[in-house]
Amino acid sequence: PGVLAALFEVKGSVTMGERLLNPACELQEMKAVDLFYGKQIAYACSVPFLVVLVKLLWRIKAYADGMQTSAHFTSRGLDQKEKSYKDRCVATITFLMYLLYPTLCRQALAGLNCRSIGKKLYLEADVEEVCWEGRHLTYIVCCTAPQCILYVVGIPLLGLHKVRKRLVGKKNQKRSITLFRYGIVYSAYN
Repeated sequence: PGVLAALFEVKGSVTMGERLLNPACELQEMKAVDLFYGKQIAYACSVPFLVVLVKLLWRIKAYADGMQTSAHFTSRGLDQKEKSYKDRCVATITFLMYLLYPTLCRQALAGLNCRSIGKKLYLEADVEEVCWEGRHLTYIVCCTAPQCILYVVGIPLLGLHKVRKRLVGKKNQKRSITLFRYGIVYSAYN
């Protein structure tokens, strides 16, 4: 659709994510390493927050349109070909994860970006922070490793699982609901 084409044109010229709003500009009195770890935590929490927010907004929209029960939230109409509010919710979450995935990967792996100075490794974001010791090791275990597992590896595997599950078998193949929900995940592949 034209709206999505325009969005991708804008996204191609302006990188969405951390360059759109850079908290470092406003928080200059903070140490670079504290800002870095704060961003790590914020990005780690961003996916669950966005999923809950999108679900809540689609529930509110369904309720505002007169759909008071959860059965109406998943209803596809009498012909079973209309998009339900749940389908729209899943498509929105899929689209947001598609847009955020590169930034989530870059941020998750940034904790592993260390520079060798002398005989020690120091965090690239703040060369006063020694890598693999103390606070850095704690953040690697509690923040970087879970992000790498859940986001860098987990999001593509979940997408593959959902698409494969919905497209296996002749009767489910190329159904408009599946294309609507997950089309952005595999639309570039023949």
